[in-house]
Amino acid sequence: MSTLVMYNKNFLSICWCAWMLLAPAAWASSEALADARALGMGDTRIAFAYAPTLNPALLSLHGDKQLFWDPPALAVRISDPQRVAAAVTGRYALRDYYHGAGYAARGYVRHSLNEREIILGQERFLLRAVQGLSQYAERADVQASAGMSLPNPVLGAGVYSNAYGSAARLAVAEGGFHQRAVAINELGLALARQFAVYGDVSFGVAPKRMDILTYERVSAAGDATYDRTQERIQHDFNVDFGVARRYETGWSLGGAVTNLLPVSVTAASGDNFRLLPNVRFGLSFQDARTLYAADVDMMDQQNWVDGAKRRYFGLGVEHTWHILQMRAGYRHNLAVDQVGVASVGLGVQAFGFHMDAALAGNAQELGASAQLGYRI
Repeated sequence: MSTLVMYNKNFLSICWCAWMLLAPAAWASSEALADARALGMGDTRIAFAYAPTLNPALLSLHGDKQLFWDPPALAVRISDPQRVAAAVTGRYALRDYYHGAGYAARGYVRHSLNEREIILGQERFLLRAVQGLSQYAERADVQASAGMSLPNPVLGAGVYSNAYGSAARLAVAEGGFHQRAVAINELGLALARQFAVYGDVSFGVAPKRMDILTYERVSAAGDATYDRTQERIQHDFNVDFGVARRYETGWSLGGAVTNLLPVSVTAASGDNFRLLPNVRFGLSFQDARTLYAADVDMMDQQNWVDGAKRRYFGLGVEHTWHILQMRAGYRHNLAVDQVGVASVGLGVQAFGFHMDAALAGNAQELGASAQLGYRI
């Protein structure tokens, strides 16, 4: 991750600009890219995760904990990593990165008078950054998350923020391009409680505010004067729902619905698309030192920026050795016929603090995540 991310001028610019754009608002996605533990375990999380963004019901199942604090975690994913890696050898890559990052920082200060100005100002910087990145990658994704929770069997509660940005270059011609980008921002409150229904079953709900930003830029081939950029922001309300049960034998079952209310979105160009509910089920088994997990999505999801479909099935394992957690996983996309994604991860936990990192990829995509936190 360090070599690829460190020297790609456009790749670092998109990460910086996405952070500056989304930090004043909130952050969200139905994927768990920013959760390093889940990413390292094949995108599994529904039956065992700590973060309320992944399954709010689990807040009432961690009875041995009193506080979860997760400062902002950041993750990136790119398509066609070989082409991106070839591009990082440019002699001016590092200089141009610092120039772009400074430009974004100055814009953040200049547009910090109110929230609307921050959003409208920073999305332009994000658009410029992803435009450059799309010269090398077919698609780029950035996700960040943060939160604080008080787990409790009677009433677990947590506040969280999440953001997910995706950009793709749809068509390329000499002297012209067609660019799409979307950022979905969320701020939510998660609540969970155990009920004596066929044993102790936990139910959780997470109402949330959503800010959906869409961008589109078109440059005509052979016409240097034609360069049109459109942008639009839309506000909505939604809710996530979760259920989970943990057995004394070490087994755990879970289910989660993300975006329970379908949302109709009008993009900057006038195109319409919908954010539909996503249902996922998971199970896990915990023995003395090893956790085994499996998750599956029950319906297809489609990304507006490039039309890519996904419905994931994941397998993961985590082995604990003293203060180390070693993870591995595999994720397969059931919606399309393509090569699966293998993942590895490493965690360190001591005195309540934890540090986690993960890497996932194949010949078509590469993703990485890093996360810090505190659990007592």
